[in-house]
Amino acid sequence: MVTLETLNQWLSAPTENENLEFKEAKQQFDSTKLMCYCVALANEKGGYLVFGVTDKAPRRVVGTQAFSTTAELNKIKEQIVQKLRIRVMRSPAH
Repeated sequence: MVTLETLNQWLSAPTENENLEFKEAKQQFDSTKLMCYCVALANEKGGYLVFGVTDKAPRRVVGTQAFSTTAELNKIKEQIVQKLRIRVMRSPAH
């Protein structure tokens, strides 16, 4: 589980890397792009794609409505499993 402390460390990191990506995604996020990021993270043996944070430094938490309902989240997770054969876990910060 990702803690608030972990998120704060990530926000202060100088750059994103092969295991960490930030996406603003205020209202939505393209599912094809999401699939590509999932493949890239899986190829690096896992990582985190954090929505609701600007991807340019200095990073700011802006919130997101992308996949905001449980139904939307479950639907996209199911699509990822069907198309990519990998399981995506949601790890909310506290």
